[in-house]
Amino acid sequence: MGLGSFRISKEGNQVAQIQEDLSHRIQSFEKELEAALDEKERAFRYRWEQGKAKFEEEVLSQHRKLKLWLPSYIRQSRFLAVVTAPIIYPLWNPVHPASHQTGRPAPNS
Repeated sequence: MGLGSFRISKEGNQVAQIQEDLSHRIQSFEKELEAALDEKERAFRYRWEQGKAKFEEEVLSQHRKLKLWLPSYIRQSRFLAVVTAPIIYPLWNPVHPASHQTGRPAPNS
């Protein structure tokens, strides 16, 4: 075995060690993320079912109490916010004429 093969073998071992270290770090980060998500689920009192967040009934009841009927919301809003909303909101989602003809999203201009 020559010096060249020793160098390749040594570099191969270094790469394998780096890959193993990265794999352990990724697993550690995954466990940290899962723990953080579990903590948030407990704090906000929800769980995941079939890809959807399901809140506890007590939380849903609180949400319903906080929900405002649109006319009540408008009455409590500032005058300028109510007057400018019909002008500002349509500008956030402009309609591109090409999207109506093809049924596909408009290209980025």
